[in-house]
Amino acid sequence: MIAASAIAGLIAAVHVASAASPLKVETLAGDLKAPHTLAMLPNGDALIGEKAGRILVFRDGRLHQTPLANAPKIFATQLGGLANIVVDPDFATTSEIFLSYAAGDREPWPLVVAKAKVGEGALENLQTILEIEPTNADERLWAGYLTFLGDGTLLMSIADGGDTRAKAQRLDSLLGKFIRIYKDGKVPTDNPFANASDKRPEIYTYGHRHMIGAVYDPVQRIIYANENGPYGGDEINLLKPGANYGWPLATYGMDYSGAYVSPFQEFPGTEQPILHWTPSIAPSGMTQCRSCQWPAWEGDLIVGALSGQRIMRVKVEGAKVIEQETLFADQKRRIRDVAFGPDGALYVLTDHPTNGLLLRVTPEKTQ
Repeated sequence: MIAASAIAGLIAAVHVASAASPLKVETLAGDLKAPHTLAMLPNGDALIGEKAGRILVFRDGRLHQTPLANAPKIFATQLGGLANIVVDPDFATTSEIFLSYAAGDREPWPLVVAKAKVGEGALENLQTILEIEPTNADERLWAGYLTFLGDGTLLMSIADGGDTRAKAQRLDSLLGKFIRIYKDGKVPTDNPFANASDKRPEIYTYGHRHMIGAVYDPVQRIIYANENGPYGGDEINLLKPGANYGWPLATYGMDYSGAYVSPFQEFPGTEQPILHWTPSIAPSGMTQCRSCQWPAWEGDLIVGALSGQRIMRVKVEGAKVIEQETLFADQKRRIRDVAFGPDGALYVLTDHPTNGLLLRVTPEKTQ
């Protein structure tokens, strides 16, 4: 079904054939302005967060054009803005969502994590739970992608900031790290460096570049995270508390200039990715099939790609990648985020400054 707000000329259902998984793709909404994040509520509603800060609701087959009121003020830059919205695992009780975004009105900006209740047409009781200030003028607090872990804590990515990439290896800096906090913003006492006076207690893992997707697998009780390399060297990592993932000491990618970032693809004391892509696909949002509409995909990772303009299905068992399948290549669209809904369908957000799309993907039924 195409929503009333969808632009003229969109195809309602496109039959996309991939190597092994024929798909039916329905356009639900269009005209989205640089959509960055997609959050599925337990009742089937979808929240779409745009980079500049509008939060729109898709409900009952249509996109409501009036954004939720009382959304936070966002500072939108090339890589800053509203980064992510995630739903509280206890949403049925709390009605809360968590948001991460660039705040303020100038560079360098603080990175904020906030929570709010989803009311009728508005966010209610918006509260900042964590605000990370840049330590000097050259720090850029990019990313800020949130993932709930099985114990109810929040994992958040913070990119290396580009020109400050060496700080990804420094444990007195939050750049190039995944951090772990409670829902009230406090630091868990069992974090790897919580008791070290010379290290940031929020740090969960380090040695990262730019991470846009992470998934907690409740069956295997492990965390998968993707990472954008430079020119090549995009990764999927299996996160282990306190581990070093190598950037910029080791990478499978080159710098954009063509120079080496490092002569090493492996480095002592650092973790290897379980999968890397060269050339780059620019991995974006990531989700996992658990009881979705594709029984054969059970446990598989679904990874969007921006420059790659595709979706990758990655079958994994722990640290072992069993197979990959390219989906959506015929669509020729940058994929910003992916999420399974309570109906088991795959919902996809495409990236465009003025005409991002919300798509619903289901298995193609064969005669």
